[in-house]
Order: sequence, then C-alpha cells, then structure tokens
Amino acid sequence: MTTAAPTWNNWSRGNPSWVVVMLELEGHLARARARARSLAVGEPFEVPLEAGRDEIDVDFELPSDRGIVHVAAKPREDGALVAVLSDTTRSGSYAAKWRRADGTERQKLVAVNVDPGEGELERVGRERLGRTLAGIPYRIDAADDLEPGSRTLAGTSLVTPLIYSLLVLLLLEQAVAYSASYHMPRRGGSAAAGGRRRASAG
Repeated sequence: MTTAAPTWNNWSRGNPSWVVVMLELEGHLARARARARSLAVGEPFEVPLEAGRDEIDVDFELPSDRGIVHVAAKPREDGALVAVLSDTTRSGSYAAKWRRADGTERQKLVAVNVDPGEGELERVGRERLGRTLAGIPYRIDAADDLEPGSRTLAGTSLVTPLIYSLLVLLLLEQAVAYSASYHMPRRGGSAAAGGRRRASAG
C-alpha cells in the first residue's frame, strides 16, 4: 500500500533489496499462469505420456484418504500413450504422479467437481415425479399426516410450562426472603403505643 517512487518511502534510495523485489515482481507478473483444469464427477482423468521419455506406470492419488491407484498407460488407436483413471465418482482433488526416463518426477493435478445442475431445485407435481421415478418404489406423505396427535407429546413445546414454573419459583423465593428478613417497626405504631403507656401511667 505504498508507491515505488520515493514519495511515501525511501526504500528505493540506497536499499539493494528494492531492485531484487522489483525484478521478482516483474517475473511474477510476466509469467504465464497455467489454467487450473477441472473435471466433472464421473469424467475420466487422463494423463498423456511421451513414449520413450516417460514411464508407463502412473500413481493416481484419490481424495479423502482413499488411497493410491496404480494405472499402466496404454496406447490408443492414434498411437498416443495415455494413463486413464476411470474411478472419479467422488469430488475432490486428484493427483497423478509418474517418473520420466531420466529419473525426474512429474505431477498433474485436477479438481473433480459436482455438476452444478444438481443443485438447481424446482417444484414438481405428482405426475412429473411419477414419470421421473418410474420403476422406483416411493411414498408421498402429506404435511397434515406428519402433525403429532393429541395423545402424544411429540412436537409439544415445553417453553411455556417452563416459563410459568420459573415465574412461580421466583415468586416463592421472594416471599420466603421477605418473611425471613428483618423489618423495622413502623413509627406511627410505636408512637401510639408510647402515648397509651403514658396515659395509663398518669
């Protein structure tokens, strides 16, 4: 949040780190960024290999600690050597690792995502639901049938009885505290009693 010119700072004046940071920043901005590849659930994860330069054994790391699957690459009809992972039934990050003939390791990452169309919700009627679920046994329960009966306590709220019980308990506590506490005698009553005592003494 500052300027490269010495307007708000003196970083570029005599500090050798300024040149290094600018060169690294230029290289970062000019570098071609690789686009992240993504697949839908169920689509095969294919890794093309170069015959004679890559080994044919590829290790596919599955997401959610499902382990590693070893796949041997096979040539296609066009002669391309490809290792294919067909088990992509779960979403997550998949990684393919293999070695080249010179001993270096290569890696390819893909993200397997769920089809966004599965999250689009819409209301359907009984007829359309029956056509969609043809051959699948299902049952439709009406909302009125799910209401609790009068003889059962399922679904009964206990908030109101608890509030009334708490209120009664607080009132009883105040009554006990008032009866057990010390109260000063009334002044009017004590003066009248003293006057009566003096009148009887006279």
